[in-house]
Amino acid sequence: MTVSTSKVLQPAELQPIATWGPWVSVIAAALTGIGALLTLAAARSHGRTLAGLGISALLVGAAGWVAVELARRRINDALNLSTGDIRQIADVLVGQTESSVHHWLDLTLAAGGVLVGLGVVAAVFGSLRKVNAMPIAPAPTTK
Repeated sequence: MTVSTSKVLQPAELQPIATWGPWVSVIAAALTGIGALLTLAAARSHGRTLAGLGISALLVGAAGWVAVELARRRINDALNLSTGDIRQIADVLVGQTESSVHHWLDLTLAAGGVLVGLGVVAAVFGSLRKVNAMPIAPAPTTK
């Protein structure tokens, strides 16, 4: 792999990404949480909705893992075409990125599992509360 001199990264060129990247992640997570809370507030059955949000998180985590594994194959193919220092640097960068993405996907899967569990518990207690709140009809009297 050769790099033309006009496209070489200058020192500190990626600094804005390192500065703003974490903030973008925090803002995206906050907006996702606000959306989930609004969904929960608008729902009739909070337990089912909570479980549904958990299932959605599980699907996102699983799809993310699949995407990372599929991308890793293509990246490995591209890295196999390079040699020397470029190969080592790119391999370390890809490894760090993959590790970070796996960490966030693991957290997403864990949160999804917790939400499903809480949703099931809330649905069970909600249905028990409805059963206990039903008025009991008086026994028919015979005359």
